[in-house]
Amino acid sequence: MHKGWKQIGAVAVLGALLAGCAGEEDSIQMAPVPVVNSQFTPTQAWSSQVGDGVGQYFSRLSPTEAYGKVFAADREGVVKAIGSEDGQTLWSVDLGEEVPALISGGLTASYNKVYLALKPAI
Repeated sequence: MHKGWKQIGAVAVLGALLAGCAGEEDSIQMAPVPVVNSQFTPTQAWSSQVGDGVGQYFSRLSPTEAYGKVFAADREGVVKAIGSEDGQTLWSVDLGEEVPALISGGLTASYNKVYLALKPAI
């Protein structure tokens, strides 16, 4: 009989807790979204090309920007630094000039250096 009272008491407490939650109203009211009337027309400041693209290969190569420069590479090993403001080529190197250097990805800049991943030559 003692065990039965414990179960009834537990059910009563649980019922009271659930009933208390059911009557609670939302106290958070969202602020109205302000109207923004700002408009602009983008313009192309400059354009540049690095190498001959990736051909028939799938590649996730994408340029990266750091230190006021855009660093870009093509699959065959050409890497360029381009000025962010004017699009002028600051330097260019062909890593595949003497030995095939297939760039597979990972182009990033950090600690004043440019890093990339090379695929082993076959």
